[in-house]
Amino acid sequence: MSWDMQLRRKAEEAIARFFYAEDIPHGKVESSFFNDMLKVVANVGPSFKAPSAYQLRKKLLNGEIKNVEVDLMEIKEYWKTYGCTIVSDGWTDIRNRSIVNVLVSSMYGTIFLKSIDTSGHIKTGEYIFNILKDVIIEVGPENVVQVCMDNVANFVVAGHMIETKWPSIFFTRCTCHCLDLLFEDIAKCAWIEYYFVISLENNCFCNKKTIHFGIVS
Repeated sequence: MSWDMQLRRKAEEAIARFFYAEDIPHGKVESSFFNDMLKVVANVGPSFKAPSAYQLRKKLLNGEIKNVEVDLMEIKEYWKTYGCTIVSDGWTDIRNRSIVNVLVSSMYGTIFLKSIDTSGHIKTGEYIFNILKDVIIEVGPENVVQVCMDNVANFVVAGHMIETKWPSIFFTRCTCHCLDLLFEDIAKCAWIEYYFVISLENNCFCNKKTIHFGIVS
């Protein structure tokens, strides 16, 4: 085995050992960031020393935040030309808090804008509308083409209120949520519900068996 091949093999083994020891998903080797890192380190050469934990959580982190902000500003500039979609979704976090997430999507990328804690509030259509009204003003009504939300009654009311205030902005119901509700209704049909329940029971049984055999092995 040539010297170059030995060095290559040692490098591969070191990378593999790092992945195994730190329990990093193997698919991360496909990350463009991972491969960019390897190229830059290779260009520096043997003299390169990895940054310390302090540098990673202070100086380098602050620098990366600025880089992300620059990238986001570039995406936001395209809103003025091509418009954007405001996407809103309600959910409950691990602390059982009621959260409304707001994202802005365009042909050049999707930005997570903010997360709003709505705990302790009655989520009427008007309340949701006021949240989205502030978002639309922040993004710029002239840049917003549509608002996409769930099909829950309060969101639908808020959507119609947005269309009334800004006739140029469309309210679009979430297709995924429509399909989810559709399949839930289909599963309630008597002749389907029987087989649906059986399939769930079989699925749970198979999963338990898989876990059991995994532990035994």
